[in-house]
Amino acid sequence: MALDDQYAFAADLAQQLEYPFYMPVITRFADGEIEIHVEQELLLHQRHVVLIIPTAHGVHDELIKIFFLSYLVKQRGAARCTWVIPYCGYARQCQDSSGNYAGHMAAVARMAEASGIDEIIVTEPHDHTLSSLFSIPVHIVSMHEDIVQAIRDQNIMLKEACIVAPDQGAVSRAKLVAQALNVPLVNVVKERFDTDQSRVLGIHGYTGFKRAIIIDDIFDTGRTALTVAQALFDLGVEEMHGIFVHGIFSRGLQEIVSISLYCTIGCSPTVPLPEFDRHGTLSVFSVSRTIAAIVRIIQSPI
Repeated sequence: MALDDQYAFAADLAQQLEYPFYMPVITRFADGEIEIHVEQELLLHQRHVVLIIPTAHGVHDELIKIFFLSYLVKQRGAARCTWVIPYCGYARQCQDSSGNYAGHMAAVARMAEASGIDEIIVTEPHDHTLSSLFSIPVHIVSMHEDIVQAIRDQNIMLKEACIVAPDQGAVSRAKLVAQALNVPLVNVVKERFDTDQSRVLGIHGYTGFKRAIIIDDIFDTGRTALTVAQALFDLGVEEMHGIFVHGIFSRGLQEIVSISLYCTIGCSPTVPLPEFDRHGTLSVFSVSRTIAAIVRIIQSPI
């Protein structure tokens, strides 16, 4: 099951798995309340239901939808409910700002479990400690193989190129990509001094590369990606490419692309992406095959 704004991604995943696919209907009252409708003819008794719903744009609205939908299918007799989270909102808040207590993601975990969700598959969460906040099984899906294929598909010249980790959290993913492509790894040390504001403190491993491929999990406002790109250009990089698992584009794709230093930006469809790219900078790479492989291992069809 999936919602309308995630139809293409969910339908592709269902096709990969050869599973039946269903999209519930959501109606909204004048005051903003929602009601989710699942046809009575859809037999859910003793079935294993897979819900494919990200929490990106309008994260709070999406969370309510998933909690209502999982509660509904359990009421209708589903034996098991698994939530596939292509993009997990609040994964950046697994700890509070002091680092001493669990962050808001812990509250999301409690609500998910209370709504009847039995198992979670999450794609490249910002913080992998997320799984420790749940008492139900959580399977984290790594996209590094899909990123490697995306770079190859874009025909980016790897001669005099480097893979760039834009911060410490991106190092492990970027290292796997660099090793698979046999390309040097460059690490950026940055400091975050405000929400969505950071500055580059140092760049380790740069030795005059002409091309840089920045690998990160999220492209949100684009400030980190643009700050790092500018620092690399100042060092002498001539050609910049970016590969990001989750393309949030909070500031809007056209505004970001118009001021971008990137020749190309690649994203997966884990978040519904803008359809219009006047500059032709954005490309989309599929991750359905990787997620389907995990689903096959741990689940049976609906």
